[in-house]
Amino acid sequence: MDLSGADPDTVRRALAVTRAPALLTRAAPEDLPDDVLGLLGENGAVLMVTVTDDPPAVADVLDRVRGQAGAHCAGVSHTTDPAAGYVPLFAELLRRGWTAQELVGLAHANATRALRETEFLSRTNRIRPAAA
Repeated sequence: MDLSGADPDTVRRALAVTRAPALLTRAAPEDLPDDVLGLLGENGAVLMVTVTDDPPAVADVLDRVRGQAGAHCAGVSHTTDPAAGYVPLFAELLRRGWTAQELVGLAHANATRALRETEFLSRTNRIRPAAA
């Protein structure tokens, strides 16, 4: 489920009843309280943070997500010029101590993991025992 734009109470309620990882494809993590970020981390959710032309500001947001939810919950999206957006951002994150593995997760692996887990849960919930 995509919880983008949902208020913190809605996010809390949704996470209380789902086993599948949530997605926030247009996340504004700066608007989410620390406890909600922690719940998203426990859920294995992925927050897709918008890349702008201000790499330190985006890195600050990603550092907060990493600190409260875990690096496995961070993702990036919405840049029109990868050279102007992703390259300076990833350079800034490397400077801040993000590992290569965390950056791979940020670029694509975290979102892919969440989608795979959701698909797996969907398939296992459809399996029914054969009638005797």
